[in-house]
Amino acid sequence: AADMIQRNHHKMIKAGEVSALTHWIGQLRGEILHRRPYLLLSYAWALIATHQLDLARYWLDEARQLLNQQETRKGFGKADLQYFRGSLAVSQSHLAMLSGDIEQAAKFSKQAIRYLPEENVYLRSLLALDESLSFFLSGDTQKAVESLRATARIARQANNPLATIIALCQLADTQFLQGKISQAKATLLKAQ
Repeated sequence: AADMIQRNHHKMIKAGEVSALTHWIGQLRGEILHRRPYLLLSYAWALIATHQLDLARYWLDEARQLLNQQETRKGFGKADLQYFRGSLAVSQSHLAMLSGDIEQAAKFSKQAIRYLPEENVYLRSLLALDESLSFFLSGDTQKAVESLRATARIARQANNPLATIIALCQLADTQFLQGKISQAKATLLKAQ
């Protein structure tokens, strides 16, 4: 079962099948996840996406420990190590954002940008979403609106429906609060 899940976990996340992925990985024993670092990290991400934040925090801690062990034993190649670090930082950033810790989210976003290759538009779309939400939460509405528009473009390019919908809905909410009702309606229609 773990082999099948590992072969398909990226496809499931990109297809929006996060709840099913969370359920499937949750049925595996912990020692299986510890032998499969990418699956462990995907599980943590799926838990974040389904708002199971305490459990996600636990698995992100496990991923961090696993990363430390892999670095010590040279268990990852350089590219794998960079990707794992970047993916872990994206997940930590998103968890911090959802927990209301904007400073931590920004710190982890900077780490993720340092580790992730430019061509990984899917994870970069999640970073763009975090940045947009941090502008919004800090009260900088103008930057938030610009950033939300950019995030929606990046998320579409990355085929990331979750980030696209969140960005467009937040943008529509902001437009509505600014009294731009027709723009808000047009933006919501783009989220369909």
